[in-house]
Amino acid sequence: MNAGDLPKLGSYPVEPRVRDCETACHYLRYEREVTLRLLSQLPWQVIVVAQTNPPSVTEVRRLACDRLAELYTAT
Repeated sequence: MNAGDLPKLGSYPVEPRVRDCETACHYLRYEREVTLRLLSQLPWQVIVVAQTNPPSVTEVRRLACDRLAELYTAT
């Protein structure tokens, strides 16, 4: 999360309000869970790229290819 993201999240009309890093993390965790739950109902495999820092475009491509390769070799 960038320093400019907290005021942006704080302006969202959500309850409980986003006031600080702790409540921002709670909100983002909740949104992630909702998104993954909804995507799991679709007929697609969801590939989660979990990293603490946002990866570069090249790194996302590499991680996605690695995960796809795992899926294809598992079938």
